[in-house]
Amino acid sequence: MGVSRMATMRKSVRKQFEVRKEHVAPFVKFSLFIFNTIAWIISCGLMAVGIYSRAISGGFWDLSGFTTDPSVLLIGVGTIFFFVGLCGAIGSLRENISVLKVFHYVLIVLLLSELISGLCIYFLQAKVQELAVSATLRAISQFQTTNKATALDDAIREVQVRFECCGARHPSDWSRHSRYFECTKDTFSELISACGVPPACCRMGASLNAQCGYKVFAYPNMTQALMDMYPRIKKRGTIIWSGGCVEAVFEWIKSNWLVLGILCGVVIVIQLLGIEFSRRLIEQIWYLQTQL
Repeated sequence: MGVSRMATMRKSVRKQFEVRKEHVAPFVKFSLFIFNTIAWIISCGLMAVGIYSRAISGGFWDLSGFTTDPSVLLIGVGTIFFFVGLCGAIGSLRENISVLKVFHYVLIVLLLSELISGLCIYFLQAKVQELAVSATLRAISQFQTTNKATALDDAIREVQVRFECCGARHPSDWSRHSRYFECTKDTFSELISACGVPPACCRMGASLNAQCGYKVFAYPNMTQALMDMYPRIKKRGTIIWSGGCVEAVFEWIKSNWLVLGILCGVVIVIQLLGIEFSRRLIEQIWYLQTQL
């Protein structure tokens, strides 16, 4: 009697092993685990950089410029990928259907959001450009408002140097929207930076002269005699970049649409593979559970 029961148990265990070996695809399971582990590690890096940038630029309780701070964007994107990667890695490794379903549907929502955003950018370019101008002007208004260099300040400098541009639409955006470069009769005589632009706007390069963009604009009703005392105003076109950054960025996107399209296609394919692999793994795990 005992021998018969033992043989039955061995057959049952062997059957479970054979079912698992036949229906759980190791390639699907471990590909999903490795992919999500890599995504999870990258997300931790994004959050770490964002948290560090936010901490040194003013702290988490300083909400000034919160909506335009690149470090907040890094933290937000990192948090999303952290959650998605963690669900995918744990769900695939532990073969947990509930966690895998969360990963599966969140990935679908992200993919649909990206596709809708891409269509909106393509068909509503004028509106998107207006929103970009508004966001850039808000960023300009927050430039150097604290004693510490912020991630926003670094991002603005990098964009202006990289795309050889100045301001949102025009260099005068700095004197109109930034208190640091405010251009009035009073500030012109009180502040050396008044009626100017950041050194990143300079054609010669900010490293050659940190004050190369100062006093390149005339304040309203400025006398001709005083303007003659500042020849930089008339030579402005040879000193700083004259084009706006929003237009420069959009032109760069248009001229590099093929490369950007390929990159977007690769991202979409990776997400589709994640959706399909998680679906197959859910079906395989469910089948195994019904056979036990």
